[in-house]
Amino acid sequence: MGKFVDEKHLNASSKMLFTNQLKRLREERGLTQKKLSEMAGVYRTYISDVETGRRIPSLTLLEKITKSLGLQLIVYIGCPIAMVDYSEEIV
Repeated sequence: MGKFVDEKHLNASSKMLFTNQLKRLREERGLTQKKLSEMAGVYRTYISDVETGRRIPSLTLLEKITKSLGLQLIVYIGCPIAMVDYSEEIV
């Protein structure tokens, strides 16, 4: 597994889907960017940059962010990254 998410392989729609998903999940949990950044050990501006698509986090930082949201990070080779919430019961 590579250290960084390869931004060249994320097309614009995949990037937008990822950034929207991150913001939605953060807001659903009632977290501000500042609180999430504190939980993940990054600057608030970094969370903002990720949510707006200005930055693509390394897998290490992405894992910290997803764990802070109570999620599990799943990475498929050659596919966009998925953040999965296993706390919700599947019916």
